[in-house]
Amino acid sequence: MISNFSPTARSSRRRRVLRAAVGSAAVTGAVLASAATALADSTPEPA
Repeated sequence: MISNFSPTARSSRRRRVLRAAVGSAAVTGAVLASAATALADSTPEPA
């Protein structure tokens, strides 16, 4: 049972780490995008 449990636990842990990495990357991308749009809005366009 333990030999059966170990690989599944490892794969689920890797999947959880992968999902956390993807989630943090998405959050970082959203923050960067909002910061870029805010910067573009705050800077006056050259006439």
